[in-house]
Amino acid sequence: MIEAETSLSEGDRGWLRQRHAELREWREHRPAGTPECVVHGAWVGNVDRTAARPLLMDFKLVSVGPSEWDLVSTAVKMTTTGAVTEAEYAEFCETYGLCCSIRLGSGTADARG
Repeated sequence: MIEAETSLSEGDRGWLRQRHAELREWREHRPAGTPECVVHGAWVGNVDRTAARPLLMDFKLVSVGPSEWDLVSTAVKMTTTGAVTEAEYAEFCETYGLCCSIRLGSGTADARG
């Protein structure tokens, strides 16, 4: 895709190639987490609570990756802005179905069980 894009300068194309290579390398050597699955980009605004069960909405960013990725956005809201409380985040993680939650600190994400 980088090669097919006609609006990029050669410098931008080179930067994108390099960044792509770095991300592929990182992905192959990332820390162990939960197995890869379908991830949704879930955050509290993409989950509707119904009487029967939670429903995921907004599927434009669906991909495959570690399930922890779905928790990062909500963890950031809890840790940085306080828009999500600890109790709400714990409920979100439990509803999502993970036995772990993402905790942010020291510039890293840490999955704790």
